[in-house]
Amino acid sequence: MTTLLNPFVDVVNQINGFPELPKGRYFNGLTPELHERYRVKKVKLYITLQKALQEVDKILEPDEKIVNMMPVTNENGSNAATSGVMGMYAAKTATAADYIKEQDSLRDNRLMIFTDRRMIFFVMIEFIDDPTVYYSYYYDRIPVLKLKKHRESIPADNNRPWRRNVLHWYTLDFQTTDKRVFTEILNVENAELFKRNLLMIPNMAKIEISDSVFRGTKFDYIFSNINFGIRANYVIFIGMGIVLGISLIIYLLTHFL
Repeated sequence: MTTLLNPFVDVVNQINGFPELPKGRYFNGLTPELHERYRVKKVKLYITLQKALQEVDKILEPDEKIVNMMPVTNENGSNAATSGVMGMYAAKTATAADYIKEQDSLRDNRLMIFTDRRMIFFVMIEFIDDPTVYYSYYYDRIPVLKLKKHRESIPADNNRPWRRNVLHWYTLDFQTTDKRVFTEILNVENAELFKRNLLMIPNMAKIEISDSVFRGTKFDYIFSNINFGIRANYVIFIGMGIVLGISLIIYLLTHFL
């Protein structure tokens, strides 16, 4: 249920103290009614997020400090687990039901909180319903972290295919020593924030950065590695195509020659 009027990134950046990002020509061309709808959603989301952060304070250990936060949405990250059947969610509390109505969002909005000791990650709707539903990744339990930049050239104009736009995004992937796996797609802004934290947060700076997925065991590499699964499915698909092609040729040769 992602919409182009999702204020989540703006609200998180506001709390971080970051400047508001430009929204582009589409947003500036919206009707006054849609601009007002966006403003109301933004105000309500700010209040909701502040209440969520009060619950986060209860999670923090003594003297643990929040450094900043990274907003992840279907627009700037992966939507593999937030759309279709995977994205369905039934609110358990009135607060969560109100959030769904106000923000037109089920599992679209996710938040990564960077403290001086760990990353705390949760899906907003789940955390609003139950503040015990979150994931914790301590920096000293992450031996290797994949942060790889990708580049894709796409047509800028269908009538002029030689005109191209270049898209950039990053893959973030790691496994902790206690077997917790995290995989996400980051846009350039979130990747830059992540890289800054790698330099700013002392415990985070000790993590080895790689272009490859790291898993503690071969079993984990096979069964908890999305990239490996995609490559394996591709190989299987090509293999099946070759087998079917050879079978068709044999059938034609034996029946018509």
